Amino acid sequence: DSTNIVFPKSKTLNKSWFFGGKLHFGLASNSLFKELNAPNTIGFGLGIWTRKQLFDSKLSLGIGIDVLYWSNSFSFDASKNNSKINGFYFVNNQPLLFKGIESKHFEIQIPFQVYYNFRKFMPSIGVFAGISKYKSEFLGSSGSFPLTLNETKTFETQSIQIGYLVELQYSLTNKISVGLNFSSGTAKNLIFINQNDKNQMFKTQNAFKENRLLAQLIYKL
Repeated sequence: DSTNIVFPKSKTLNKSWFFGGKLHFGLASNSLFKELNAPNTIGFGLGIWTRKQLFDSKLSLGIGIDVLYWSNSFSFDASKNNSKINGFYFVNNQPLLFKGIESKHFEIQIPFQVYYNFRKFMPSIGVFAGISKYKSEFLGSSGSFPLTLNETKTFETQSIQIGYLVELQYSLTNKISVGLNFSSGTAKNLIFINQNDKNQMFKTQNAFKENRLLAQLIYKL
């Protein structure tokens, strides 16, 4: 008689690492640009993320990177308006007169989050670090005599933000979720770098706060 040998089915291990991408769309309110009478900024972006389940619990830790573009075309003209960043700045003993700044810019964020899985909902809290890059202009001297402020110089303006975030995701399918994300960050100063002469770099002590509210479409691999 033939003997049937039945091999036990191997247990499927719970997947503990998750990867995916995000689409963002939302609004940002920046206290510096509020002072310049700029409207709230509309933005959109892309992100990638990874998340690790902690043992067999409903908790997980995640990290990602998000690239956002804030698209409002507001420009501030310092010759017609006052602000706390108006005035003269001296770099290598050369005077620069602040002329203007644009509110549209790119932003890169790196969030670190703690998630809790509750049925179809997944709330999370976390912290993030981010950098924003703006365009600004100053009046400076071309170096010709007599020395006057006769040349417009373009500077890349950077701000580094540290802040916190809260997020709520709702699962539509095993692969697709929607989410709502609120984040708030503070920058201690603005960093100005001349695009044509990297030696012309300086900081201002102009702290500001930025709040963002984003709607998200999340895909899990």
